[in-house]
Formats: sequence, structure tokens, C-alpha cells
Amino acid sequence: MSQAGFARLLWAHKRTVQRWEAGTMRPTGAALALLTLVKRRGIQILT
Repeated sequence: MSQAGFARLLWAHKRTVQRWEAGTMRPTGAALALLTLVKRRGIQILT
């Protein structure tokens, strides 16, 4: 999945996802909760 597609599923900006991947920014709040769900249950949890 592209960064842009993943960002849309999380209601985040593409640049934010890029920063998470680069390690220059860490997800917090609702984004962190959604990422935890994706890690545990898979991306289909968001679709």
C-alpha cells in the first residue's frame, strides 16, 4: 500500500506518514491507537 493510501485510511497527511516512517515524528493519540490496531489485526481493520 502506498503512503498516500495508508494516510487516507488513517485520516492523516501523507507527509505525516512519511515522517513516522523516517523516524522524525512519532504517532500519538488516535493515530497511535489506529496503528496499534493495524499491527494486531491487519490493515483490513480500517476498511
